[in-house]
Amino acid sequence: MDRFSAYLLVRRFLRRPESRNRALAVEVIMEELARGLGPLARPAPESWGVMGLLSQLDLEYGESNPEARGKASRDQALLEGLDQELAESLARTNAPGADLLANALLVADCLAVMALGRSDPGFSDATLAPSLARELELRRQTGDAEGDQLDGALSQLRLDSQEVASMAVLGLQRAAEDLR
Repeated sequence: MDRFSAYLLVRRFLRRPESRNRALAVEVIMEELARGLGPLARPAPESWGVMGLLSQLDLEYGESNPEARGKASRDQALLEGLDQELAESLARTNAPGADLLANALLVADCLAVMALGRSDPGFSDATLAPSLARELELRRQTGDAEGDQLDGALSQLRLDSQEVASMAVLGLQRAAEDLR
């Protein structure tokens, strides 16, 4: 699936501008993560960006039905012709042994929420990456299911909080104009 088709789906399924911004933020963070992972990231970074967009299709639906979050995105992506293996990464299983793409989606979504949730989401601030890294570390250490998932995802990606936060800021800076 190409980026244009994925973005049209985002426009169709996400009504609120903040939901669309989150999808765009996850897209650019996923692209930067793919670039940072180099040859480990298959398919190409642009495809990881498309997966980031698709992973947010059920964002608004998931607010009233959290158990379906991820599964509805997967199902819609399959209906649109996305490869079965790629679509499964959208299901947010993130169980031990989950694929690299699924774990990157988990981390990218978390970073997008943190970055966009700031009172002044200026992505050029030199303190943003260290701040995101600290917040990510705090979430990893909570001892709850989300913290355990983040910890496992970062371990599989073989990246630390500072590295992923820096990658996220690069992507967000690149897309800053679209996120206003």
